[in-house]
Amino acid sequence: MLRFCTLSRWLKRGLLAGAFALISTAAAAQERLPSSVITVRAAATAFIADGADPNQSINQAMLANAGAEEPAALARLVPGLSVNVGAATGIPNFTMRGAGLNDITSNVESSVSLAADDVAFPYAVMMRGLLLDLERVEVFKGPQGDQGGRSATGGRINFVSAAPTQAASGGIDWSADHLGNQDIQAAISQGLGGGFSGRLAGRAIWSDEGYQKSVSRPQDRLGARDEWAVRGSLAFDRPALQGVLRLQWDQDRSENLAPAAYDGRKGGFGQSQPLPTPYDAADYFSDGDNLYGDWGADFRPQRRNTTRSATAHLNWAPRAGMSIESITGFGAFDRDERVEVAGVAPEDTRWRVGTHIRAFSEELRVRLKLSGVDLTVGGQYARDSLKERTLFGLRRSFFNQALGVKEILLRSRQDSETAALFGAADWRATDRLHLLAAARFTQSKKDWTACPFDSGDGSVAAAWNNVLRPFVIAPRGLPDPGLLGVGQCALYNDLNDRAGFGTFQPFEDKSDFSRWSGRLGFEAALSSESLLRGSIATASKMGGYNGITAQTLSQAAPYDAESVTAFELGVRRLLQNGQGHIDLSAFFNAYRNKQETGFAVTPVGNIPALTNIPRAEVFGMELAAEWRLSQHLSTRINAAFTEARIVRYQQIDPLESVYPAIVRFDSKGIALPNAPRWQGNAALIYERPVAREHLVRAEVGLSYRSKSFGTADGRNIISDHVLVDARLTLSDANRRRSASIWGRNIFDDQYWTSAYQANGVFSRLNGIPATFGLTVSLRR
Repeated sequence: MLRFCTLSRWLKRGLLAGAFALISTAAAAQERLPSSVITVRAAATAFIADGADPNQSINQAMLANAGAEEPAALARLVPGLSVNVGAATGIPNFTMRGAGLNDITSNVESSVSLAADDVAFPYAVMMRGLLLDLERVEVFKGPQGDQGGRSATGGRINFVSAAPTQAASGGIDWSADHLGNQDIQAAISQGLGGGFSGRLAGRAIWSDEGYQKSVSRPQDRLGARDEWAVRGSLAFDRPALQGVLRLQWDQDRSENLAPAAYDGRKGGFGQSQPLPTPYDAADYFSDGDNLYGDWGADFRPQRRNTTRSATAHLNWAPRAGMSIESITGFGAFDRDERVEVAGVAPEDTRWRVGTHIRAFSEELRVRLKLSGVDLTVGGQYARDSLKERTLFGLRRSFFNQALGVKEILLRSRQDSETAALFGAADWRATDRLHLLAAARFTQSKKDWTACPFDSGDGSVAAAWNNVLRPFVIAPRGLPDPGLLGVGQCALYNDLNDRAGFGTFQPFEDKSDFSRWSGRLGFEAALSSESLLRGSIATASKMGGYNGITAQTLSQAAPYDAESVTAFELGVRRLLQNGQGHIDLSAFFNAYRNKQETGFAVTPVGNIPALTNIPRAEVFGMELAAEWRLSQHLSTRINAAFTEARIVRYQQIDPLESVYPAIVRFDSKGIALPNAPRWQGNAALIYERPVAREHLVRAEVGLSYRSKSFGTADGRNIISDHVLVDARLTLSDANRRRSASIWGRNIFDDQYWTSAYQANGVFSRLNGIPATFGLTVSLRR
């Protein structure tokens, strides 16, 4: 087996040389195939034909109707997908079919791969920007990566941008709602001559004052918006060579929403709060209203974030039946963010986070059409680095009361490198039967360095010197690390088989990962209206490191890679006279070492830490249907049933464990986090012409999510909820001019998207309240 450095070096050189070769052939390309501007794969009836038909494709109109401003809003449109924002840190956690990593830190790779125009970015925090000028969103469920992109155990979401056009076109949309938000987005596309075309798009959302009310100071408001994004695209179309270059900038100066503290007995716990606080936490509990959360008057949660990205697609067809595609991407994310974690006015848990990420990837795919067989071979190389500095504010927490700790400074750095080779064969055995075989070999490595520091105020040093050394370290017979100085690294090495045992030192580690994955599938036409499909697939996701603060080296240990084996069987039935279709599928996923957040038992308390669930299983069924009920009335229904359970896991009980004694309990049968048993959405659309060549369209949408849990212990309950949206639109016959009045969550159902434990309180982040607004659109 090749060593990682050999494979990565070979791939890096080969892929970059291949991309350069594509660019250099632009002038010499000969006309051999019909020309077309490059686009990513569209949803097709045949799911094997190009190896990756989306389970669901969401167009721009559906995104607008649901008020989807950021990727996290997709949970309302995709059954089987859950998106929660971990601990109010603004980092979206995507869970699909039970696969997801429920974490609050930036350095964790998502179990659901997130891509923009087929370029996958490794960290979910990089995809927090506005949804801008999209043609559609493609959703792929189950294991991914055997035919390109990043290896992912849960699925893949690809945001497809609108492409430049030769014909002049453009449009502008302006929206305003009763909460004070305004949203304006515009795009213009134009042919530039010589086979070139360009597109420029922009979007801005702003408000002067947020809608969220403080529990302790009802006159104070939070949640003001100040975000804008712009993208420029340049496409060229030559007889045998096409390409698209995109540059995007997103700047966010908005205020973060604050969570709400709540009585833990309403979340499945035996007590109202996990730890005692030096104040009456019950004064800040909130329940039953999406409008409320809390934060300190001297600490305003705020974002100062900037995201930049560049992607380049090239497609060269040197001869009939052959094409070579290069996909190059670069992303940069800089974050300076203040986060209220606990949802109380006193400083129980506050974060000041500075994150800097740089990510590069290159992918090369060669496609050949032989007699009855379509072959795809390719390789991918990706490299990224992440630096982070987090200041944890604890001045009114239990830890300040018990140890005198006011704040902790965590510094970390992570460097990752991945190289992969993949190949697939799609064999058209008969006119009615397609067979697919695909395989991928991936090698990855990570370098990690992290340490919690005394911030310079001396409080961490005093806690170690005056409390932890004499009353925790010495009584257990561990070596005395000596006095901790102000501003020094405060990570104690409690591992006697590691160099530096008994001293304070940073945690430095390297990890390597190599794994095969693959897919076998078939697609059979039972009749002209019915299609049967099935697949067996495997995928893995590399392990990693806890990005939360630690006190001992043992709790800073890495978590392992996870893997999944997935079985799926589905059928599609077309309705008579083209009135619609019905898709039904069933799946079973078996997970090994599923990555999840648990707890670490430390000298200063029990804190969240990433770990592995040895075995978990997910069974489910999904339904997608669209049909026209009459000339003017149509409907769309999507539903998912998911039974996601732990099979084997001895879990740490954070309420019973006290360092160094660890108390565990058997978690068999407990539901996986963020995996509701039932999810669904439906829409009823009525459209008909009215006087003088105008159209009126009325649409009512409903989304449902049953109860789930924010943690793997079957507690921190996330409420079930039903959200109802409505929209009434008047437009001219060609839909170039329109005006809409709309409402989202019109019955103001109270719900929350995440639930977790801060230090002294249980907390949750409320959903969006009832919102009513107006949209005016103009198209050229």
